[in-house]
Amino acid sequence: MLHVLNLPRETPGRSSFLTLQWAFWGTFVAFNPLYFGLRSPVLGAAATQAGLAQTAASAVIAAFEMRDRQALASLATVLPWLVIAAATSGAVALWNRDDLLDAGPFMEPVEGWVKRGS
Repeated sequence: MLHVLNLPRETPGRSSFLTLQWAFWGTFVAFNPLYFGLRSPVLGAAATQAGLAQTAASAVIAAFEMRDRQALASLATVLPWLVIAAATSGAVALWNRDDLLDAGPFMEPVEGWVKRGS
């Protein structure tokens, strides 16, 4: 973000990129209170999905509107991590009870994925 913040204000896409990144960090910070504090895997998954969407949109802006390889490269580690985190949090939300929303589980996990005690 520092690289993009230091670009001239009139740089195409700069404002959109920064807005999306601030929103991403907001959802990132919100995950722990939502998931652990409120005991809501559904809201935790929603925050993770939103973070993925915000980061993907940031990548599109960096690549096509800003045409800034450095800004795009700054997302190279977080984007693959979010793809995995979004799938994982979605599965956790489906397979577990949500105490806050008083809902779930919404489906049973595939038998081969269940760890059985010894």
